[in-house]
Amino acid sequence: MAFHEAVIAASGHTQALQIWRTIQPRVRAYFVRDAPSHASPQEIPRQHRALLDALRSGTAEEVDRAAMEHIETYLGDDPPPNAPA
Repeated sequence: MAFHEAVIAASGHTQALQIWRTIQPRVRAYFVRDAPSHASPQEIPRQHRALLDALRSGTAEEVDRAAMEHIETYLGDDPPPNAPA
């Protein structure tokens, strides 16, 4: 949760931070519900490390690609990669 808030705060978009703080309890509940579907506790930090690397790259294209990949992992009906069958 702290990672997500830090990224949003660093964006400098006040309205985005206000929206985040409004939806944050629901996002937290989703994260708690989703956590057991990861094959390994290291999966979550690995995903966020990839996002941080993209942010550090300084290219909008890399950030967009990494963010969409991260988001799409959890959208739709398919389980996250490495989820138990």
